[in-house]
Parts: sequence; structure tokens; C-alpha cells
Amino acid sequence: MTYGASDFQMTERQCADIISPLRVLKRIGNNIQNTVLKCKHKDTKLIEHVRGIVRKELEHQNSDQTGKPDYALESTGAYIISTRQTEPYCKALMLFGIPLCGFSTGPNALIQPGVMPGECWAFKGQTGTAVIRLITKIYVTGVTVEHISRSISPSGQTNSAPKLFSIWGLHSPDDKEGFFFGQYIYDTNGAALQYFPVVHKCLHMFDIIEFKVHSNHGHRDYTCIYRLRVHGDLEGNLAAISGHDLPENFDRL
Repeated sequence: MTYGASDFQMTERQCADIISPLRVLKRIGNNIQNTVLKCKHKDTKLIEHVRGIVRKELEHQNSDQTGKPDYALESTGAYIISTRQTEPYCKALMLFGIPLCGFSTGPNALIQPGVMPGECWAFKGQTGTAVIRLITKIYVTGVTVEHISRSISPSGQTNSAPKLFSIWGLHSPDDKEGFFFGQYIYDTNGAALQYFPVVHKCLHMFDIIEFKVHSNHGHRDYTCIYRLRVHGDLEGNLAAISGHDLPENFDRL
């Protein structure tokens, strides 16, 4: 296999995207260290406080970048139940004039940690649905949607990213109504990883979530979903709220 100049340029962009935040952390660390060294008395409490800040930041970077458990992660037991009538997209390759389907990742990519170019669930058009079985029942508090940044996109564009989407809680895979947690817009001008808290809170626990994509950012042929994280509480916070304390956007089901 031979590689062209463009392949190496792509690799350089990918490396830059990974190395950049590490350089920022190093620079922050150096600044903190210099600040501590300039303190005349080198206050022990100050040093321990700074160490705590650095330790917390490193833990955050190592905790899936969100600092929140992901109950839709495949490696911990979650899985895709169905994609309804969503039609998968795969780029056609021609062999002796016969169209063949090229390599395409399935909907499982949605709940896997890989987010390099191509490691996504691609489906035809701008609308698609994924029904996910979580690892356990939770009080859903929000979701995180992630897409690649323009800096590592082979085309330099991210118009295949989802735009308008909604999150639903289902009582069963065949539930036709479900509970509407909210409708959101993924902003391609924002961070690659974006968190969306539930708009309508519910005192009912769910272990089945439906992720509906209603539009993308302009790509006519297909939509790519890189990763969806589902966050929530296992017990306590929501269940402890009594009826008269419920805000207007709560629903008991």
C-alpha cells in the first residue's frame, strides 16, 4: 500500500488535534508551578490546594471528558435494540460495472468510544432513529453528543453532523408514545462534545432510550453520528422529591 502527501497531512492534523490540549495542560502546569515557586514562604496549604486543582483536572480528562457516567456505553453492557426504519448508508464501490457496498460501521458505533474520522454510524438522508438499552434503569438527567471537529475532518466540513434531535424514554422497545425529555440542536460551531440537560424531567426510571435525529447540517446524502452518551442518577435525588415540591417541568407518568 502506498501513501500520498495528503495522507500524511491528515495524520499531522489528527496529531495536532490530540497534542494541542496536552500542550495547554502542560502550559497551565508550568504557570502554576512558577506561581508556587515565587511564594516567599511556599505555603504548604497553597501547594496542596494547587495539587488538588491539578489532580481534579487530570481526573476530569480521564473520566470520558464529561465527568459523568455514561449508561449507554456498549463495553459496560448497553446495546442497540433497533434503528426502526432507518436505512444505513454505505458508499457504493464499482467492480466491473457492478455496484458494491463499501465498508460502513453500524449503529453500534453510536455507543462506542472511538471518535476518529469514519468511526461513526452513517445513515441515509437527514432523519434516523436508534433505540438503546442502557446498562440499568436510571433517572435520565441529560445526554452528550459528540462529533469530530473540522480540524480532523477529511473534507474540512462537518455538515453531516446531526442538527435537530430529540430524546425519549421508553417503557418497552415497542412503546409508541414514550416520555419526551427534550429537543435540542447540536451546534457545529461549538465544541465537538456538547452536553444537553433534559428539558422535561421525570420521576420514572428508564433503561430504554430513543434517540431521534430530525435533521443534519446540510449534507443531502447522509448523516453521521459519532457518539451518544446518556447520563443520569441511579437513586435518591429525583425520587425524594414530593408531589407538592415538583416544578412545572416535572412529570410523574
